[in-house]
Amino acid sequence: MPDVDIIMPVLNRVDLTYACLQSMESTDVPYRLIVIDNGSTDETPEMLQSFMLQTTRSMRVCRHEENTYVSAAWNEGIHHSDSPYVLIANNDILLPHAWLEDLIAPIAGNPEQIYCSVPLLYTQEGVWELASHSDHRATLRHAALTYSRLMGALFLLSRTCIEEVGVFDETFRIYYGDNDYWNRMRSKRAHPIALAPACPIYHLGAQTHPEVPELVAQVNEDLMHYKRKYPGRAATVCVS
Repeated sequence: MPDVDIIMPVLNRVDLTYACLQSMESTDVPYRLIVIDNGSTDETPEMLQSFMLQTTRSMRVCRHEENTYVSAAWNEGIHHSDSPYVLIANNDILLPHAWLEDLIAPIAGNPEQIYCSVPLLYTQEGVWELASHSDHRATLRHAALTYSRLMGALFLLSRTCIEEVGVFDETFRIYYGDNDYWNRMRSKRAHPIALAPACPIYHLGAQTHPEVPELVAQVNEDLMHYKRKYPGRAATVCVS
């Protein structure tokens, strides 16, 4: 059985997904990849089938004709997972060498912390330079810090976390599902979240937005649901 099940929803942007999948392989940690294709109409389905034949990793593709949205895709991946850790990943990120080793380390020996996130380095499309990661990793490599918030582009859940907190609230279709999960974790434990400072990743951000025509209306609906569920609590999506 792999150590980690990686769940990645995708919707078009075949170029970004392929680059992400390639960078993902720069780890020695055994993992299984579970891709939820939420109705891609570009070359994504063909690329995923081709990648399955090329990779030495275990890989599963769940294909939908229509968009099931983010939280439902995360839950579908969790349903197919049975590894000690579950990793949620965007498809618009690039990962450095030994990234998964550095991501697991902060919570592997700490039973109190059941969730691990990463520093994000925002960049513009076409300017992904993984070589510069060596400088960032040198300055950031120190003992894992405990943070009070999380970042949804890449985060690791222990199996204990899923057993205690459950799955994601699918009422949050696009945004705030990660914030909701953080709030539910904090209701179970005082300091459940760790940061992996040695594993900064590049994140383009908002790359699937043009593929979702109803984006603005859905984001507003997600925000209203968050405010109803957590009156007076800020709905930020960041590590602080």
